[in-house]
Amino acid sequence: MIKNKQRQKEKNNIPQSDGIYFIRNFATISIVLLLLIAGIVILFDPFFHYHAPFFHLASVQTKHEYQVNGAIQHLEYDSLVLGSSTAMNINNTLLDNFYQCKSIKAVGGMASPSLLCQYIEKAYRYRDLKYIFYSFDVFVLSFDLNINTSQGQIQYLANQNILDDANYLWNKDVLLQEIPDMITTTYLHDYDEGTSYNFCQYESFGTNKVLSFYFPDGEITPMATEDIHLSAMKANIGYISELIKTHPETEFIFFLPSYSILWWDNAYREGVSDAYLFDLKYSIKELLQYDNVTFYTGLFNDKDTIYNFDYYCDYIHTSEQLNQLSLESFMQGNGKLTLENYEIEIEKMRTILNEFEQRLLEEGTDFLYE
Repeated sequence: MIKNKQRQKEKNNIPQSDGIYFIRNFATISIVLLLLIAGIVILFDPFFHYHAPFFHLASVQTKHEYQVNGAIQHLEYDSLVLGSSTAMNINNTLLDNFYQCKSIKAVGGMASPSLLCQYIEKAYRYRDLKYIFYSFDVFVLSFDLNINTSQGQIQYLANQNILDDANYLWNKDVLLQEIPDMITTTYLHDYDEGTSYNFCQYESFGTNKVLSFYFPDGEITPMATEDIHLSAMKANIGYISELIKTHPETEFIFFLPSYSILWWDNAYREGVSDAYLFDLKYSIKELLQYDNVTFYTGLFNDKDTIYNFDYYCDYIHTSEQLNQLSLESFMQGNGKLTLENYEIEIEKMRTILNEFEQRLLEEGTDFLYE
């Protein structure tokens, strides 16, 4: 009896196994590390999900799909630059200095009017806007309203659901790449916030590069009816117009990107160039009805410009230099569209395109290398 009691006492005094201690310590350390990582991400917040940068860090903007929503909510600005990838190489500083404003870009790769209008609506929830500079792409006017609004956005950063923030707070790339890049770009590279989302440093430009994509052989698609995009275009222009009417205090400045002649040739071969020109004329006429709208051609229909492939890395994407020239053109008052001249200015592109097609038919592609 005495021996049995002694054994039971000894059994009760046996220490817990090393495995249980290991699991408990591992869990504690893991939780601490996870909280530490989340704290670092929240503190530096390279995608501006929670706040504007601390520690005099620059608002380094290089990934529009991750950063635009946070920038709209938290950065300091009073104006927006809107557009697709054709607007990314614009230097905001040129606009800021001329118009005495502070702008940020709200852009997307294939930015539909729906997406850009949603950016505008979100911006008005947080800021009073002096200017909206709208790089007006014709090819997106055919997008159905409210379609593609999620394209180019990371949803766990765009929505208001804190439960999926785990994708951001415990993200290896954010911790080991984005935060160090934010710090080094600020302190070692003298970052210019006006160059946000600029991709020029990753591209090569010039005739040989552009023409390496160009193969004009093949059957040409019959020209589509000019009003092929009319229903979608009306809906998109209606959405934009509603915002213009709702905010008469904001000056909306629209301008046309300078697509290369090869882009227009491609549209011609696909049978949609006439439809695009029709879309532009319809849209411009509608938007010019409002007192707070100004519309410029930029260098859209400047033949010397759109034939100069040194400005391009492909058919449509231009260098920062060309974007600067285009901005300077309309800041000097050139290419201003009115209800009296808009048709004439748009028809200039049809003339340029027809001349190009005729020359291509007669001479082949040799003249493009001159």
